[in-house]
Amino acid sequence: MAGRGAPRSRTGCSTCRTRKVKCDEERPSCRRCRSAQLGCEWLQAARRRCVKRIRADKSPTRRSPQYQILLPRDVFVPADGACQLRNSLHLSLADREYLVYFPNTSLVTLIGKPWKWGTLRYLYGRVASESSIVMRLILAISASEVEGRRDLDPENFKFTAPCRRGTGLAHYSAALLEFRNELAHFARGPPSQSRMDGVIAAFVLMVVYEGHFGSGWSAMRSHISGAYAFLKARGVLPSKNSKVDTELSVLSKWLLMSLMYMDLSHSWGDVSEDDSWNCIAADDEFCNVVDTAFLDSRAVHSAIFAEEYPIEALADDLAVSQPLDFAHECAKLKRNLVSYVRDVNLGRESQTAPESLFRSLERIGKRFQNFIILAQKPYHTITTREAENMYYAVADYHALEVLYHHHICVTASNGSPACHRNALAAGMGIVRKIMAMKPRAMLRVLWCLPVFARFLKDPEDRRWMHDTTEYLRRDAGMSGTIGDKLKVIWACGST
Repeated sequence: MAGRGAPRSRTGCSTCRTRKVKCDEERPSCRRCRSAQLGCEWLQAARRRCVKRIRADKSPTRRSPQYQILLPRDVFVPADGACQLRNSLHLSLADREYLVYFPNTSLVTLIGKPWKWGTLRYLYGRVASESSIVMRLILAISASEVEGRRDLDPENFKFTAPCRRGTGLAHYSAALLEFRNELAHFARGPPSQSRMDGVIAAFVLMVVYEGHFGSGWSAMRSHISGAYAFLKARGVLPSKNSKVDTELSVLSKWLLMSLMYMDLSHSWGDVSEDDSWNCIAADDEFCNVVDTAFLDSRAVHSAIFAEEYPIEALADDLAVSQPLDFAHECAKLKRNLVSYVRDVNLGRESQTAPESLFRSLERIGKRFQNFIILAQKPYHTITTREAENMYYAVADYHALEVLYHHHICVTASNGSPACHRNALAAGMGIVRKIMAMKPRAMLRVLWCLPVFARFLKDPEDRRWMHDTTEYLRRDAGMSGTIGDKLKVIWACGST
């Protein structure tokens, strides 16, 4: 075998050329990179360096310090080497910068788990390396957010890499075409586990794209319905007769749970809303399925990272496990309450009795009353991540109280009873704390904001809601469906 002293190939992979070792030029991964467990990269890095030197001579101040802060270079290094990009995509320089930006997207904040040991990092480094569809969707989300932030907040957002308008949409359109072909392969036989993970991940990322940058609720809900129908047809939805334990990986179960949470976070009981779930299963099965997915995916991070997952990260998961339980119980109640509100708005009899909703609300409140009390106190004695998850769950609970009391108590008394006013005041106090602690974390309480905004009377609260929702829309570059919803709240707060 040639050593380091051997002459280097001019056409070898850029990884070997950087390490100054002989490359056997075997594609897609050469022997040296496989032995060293490094990502084998075939992009012409040397040519890029040459171009940069020429540009630097012409314009020494081409790259700004702010760009280096915005796009950190050490955000992700998977255990088996660098992220192996799909060569078939012919990624441009700008595409590579969009990939580097991805850990800074609002999606990472929305999921809540820190990037270093989060599932999004695993999708980015492992799943996307095998699925060009997932890679394109990641590029689409990153590029579209960069575009949105540049347009909505040009003074505070700088992205100095080459950036063409419509890049995100182009990647998204290409991903949809590839996705149709990918689904056709599933009719030919049982897919591999990695392929199933890639398809469910694609459904989730498509819902995210349509919600943040799409043109309406219908496209987003069609993807949610499509995901439910796909899993139902394959018999892998968690139920008594399901094969979920043998056919869905822990990652896929977590992705399913995330998809169902997203479905809930975009439902307020409006008459115009379509129920994606009722197209494929009975309404009362929803909570059973999301409950099973939640319990089965509790150890998702330990499962996907295996022995690499550190004790500190496990301890962090344990610290936030109860707040996540609280949020999950609120999610199930949210489903039943929103279904009840929709039935009332449509003038039809609901299968859910108001007494049942009250008992559930009371049971959750008693079970997690320590968190509700603690949320009213300063958070200096607990970590920011613990506080963030606690506030997220408590804000959801108060929003459920507001919605319940409005449709049950206020309607019955033709007024605004104390229970409704107290819940609204408590909820606004929590979201104000989140905004003061970590403004971008407000993305996790987007469902609560329209509920609170609808009943605000105090001018100061309305101005605060106006400013907060406009900040979120600009900071996350949301030019699509959710951005439109924020503008509705924004208008409510400005009147």
